[in-house]
Amino acid sequence: MKATSISRLCIILSAASLAVASAQEPANPDSKPLTDESIKASPDASKVKDASRDLANPESRITEPLERELKSGEEEVVTDGPSAFESETAVREATTAAEAAVRQSKLNIANADEARTILEGIIGGDGEISRAEQARGKSLSEEASSVAAIVPDEMREEAKIYVQDYLRGQVTADRKVPTFFGTSLDQESSDRAALSFENGKRFFQSGKRSVHFYSKTSVPAVLLANATLGNVELNTAVQAAKIMPVPEERIAALPGGYRSVDAWVISYPVNTEGMFSTDKISFRPSSTQFADTLSKDMIAVLAEAMKNPSFEGQRFVIESHTPVDGEFEQNQILSQERAEAIARALIREGVPMEQLIPVGYGEAEAQHAQTAAPAQRLTDRRTIIFRLGENKLAQPEQTLSE
Repeated sequence: MKATSISRLCIILSAASLAVASAQEPANPDSKPLTDESIKASPDASKVKDASRDLANPESRITEPLERELKSGEEEVVTDGPSAFESETAVREATTAAEAAVRQSKLNIANADEARTILEGIIGGDGEISRAEQARGKSLSEEASSVAAIVPDEMREEAKIYVQDYLRGQVTADRKVPTFFGTSLDQESSDRAALSFENGKRFFQSGKRSVHFYSKTSVPAVLLANATLGNVELNTAVQAAKIMPVPEERIAALPGGYRSVDAWVISYPVNTEGMFSTDKISFRPSSTQFADTLSKDMIAVLAEAMKNPSFEGQRFVIESHTPVDGEFEQNQILSQERAEAIARALIREGVPMEQLIPVGYGEAEAQHAQTAAPAQRLTDRRTIIFRLGENKLAQPEQTLSE
């Protein structure tokens, strides 16, 4: 595809994202023009460097986030079938249709059956969105299969065990990072794969994570459905402040609409020792399409780890985070859609739908300002997976007395 076509695609998709957001009522009072530059990964970023794919070294894959970002803008190889624009449009239309179908019903979900119907329509492996994604990613899937054949089974198995141990809370600071992940996890910090929740804007209080929305209508349908099923808690911002007080300086960082009396909060208890954080899952700009084969490889490893019998019946929260770029609301919407895309990909790999809860944080927990160096800001582009903790609603008097 020529560069002009790529520019046209990005402009149209940004407009489509704004159209989805504007359809939600009430409108966010903090809205401002969107400048989404949160992800700039190239579809060819993880291709092996060897000329012969048969002799390619799996360690030659590009895994550094900044290097993958710098490769953005390269021309895409044109293949038979629908164009990239047509495939992306099909996914966007399926997403918009699914959201529109539940825009009203999601506010008054009557029972568990209705909640599961909503989940199946949005993150189900056989839903319209999932089918459109599969058609869109066909060429990337074929390429991923070729690369997967090069990655040794031992390397993949080592990575799977590493993720499993992280989710079980069994990885020590001196544990060597598997070659599969490249080198970006092995930094000066004792354990960069598991981010600290003691620094920066981490909404983590009384054993729970929380994410704010400026109205109940703006709360994603999958989260309202999970609230009906008892997997997450839904409260007004006023109620949430009494049940789970969050330090004022953290709340103050949110736009005004997210702190008003009309705001709502989704919260959920997590196992703080059972988590895994990675910057290896990248997306194309303003899209839910995985950027490269390394991202697809990461999904496959995560799925194999989650399907371990020891996790049977265990629920996982899939959080998507972005750097500070453009409008807060649009980044939250985009990150929610990406978290849902990851959930659908995992489901297609065999992880049961009922085990996955996708949550988009946008830039709410970004550690670096927009003026920070690109390499620093890219560390805010993360996928974090938690094991869901025991969901017991805290009593206000107990929380306030702590």
